[in-house]
Amino acid sequence: MSNDDLRQGQAVVQALRGVDLEVFTGEMLMLVGPSGCGKTTLISTIAGVIQRDGGEHSGFVFQALNLNPTLTAAENVSAPLMLNGMKRAQTMLQARDFLGRVGFDARMMEPLPSDISGGQRHRLATLCRYRQPGDPLILLGATEPVHVRVDVDGNDAWRIKSGAAATGFLRGNKNLKTAMRFVRFEPYVVPKKSLTGDSTERVDTRVLQVIYSFDRGSLPIYVGQQMDVFIDAPDLENLP
Repeated sequence: MSNDDLRQGQAVVQALRGVDLEVFTGEMLMLVGPSGCGKTTLISTIAGVIQRDGGEHSGFVFQALNLNPTLTAAENVSAPLMLNGMKRAQTMLQARDFLGRVGFDARMMEPLPSDISGGQRHRLATLCRYRQPGDPLILLGATEPVHVRVDVDGNDAWRIKSGAAATGFLRGNKNLKTAMRFVRFEPYVVPKKSLTGDSTERVDTRVLQVIYSFDRGSLPIYVGQQMDVFIDAPDLENLP
């Protein structure tokens, strides 16, 4: 995203200078900064409310999703593309490609919006605002599947293998549990930020952060809740 110049009289104010934003799959980010630093300008530019000098196109999901309740998921995505002059057959192929890129399989493209989950409707609404087929796709606000950042003590990091299975238990109710899928390792071992207060806990603890995901389904688990995650790893006695 390039600089966004705002004019006031004869003065030119560079509200955004050299902003580079990279968001990885499954990440949830918060924009924090002092008043006047450009937070609202950045979000408004991403959303297309403010005209930018250059950069990538993106979709923005508002609380009112404004999906057409009588059209299938694929038809909802193809309709805005037809407004750009594309043929119907071409828009449907493009719509199916877009939906596939955000986790919709062929079966999920045919139901009406009322027959899919809330997270899927948010992804669908984002694609309905995505008018440029050749541009990279940015999703803001997608919360399905749910992702969990797991802190592994740096002393045990060597025991965790890529792709290791895990089970998550909702803190406060151990009866609510779910299998988890490995997503990725974060690149660095970092100081632990959330201390438990246990008297045996080291204050110099460093952790490897591992990202796992799971499908929430009907589980009463919400973004922001804490979970206890147990990752499959070989017993120390069985190691060479």
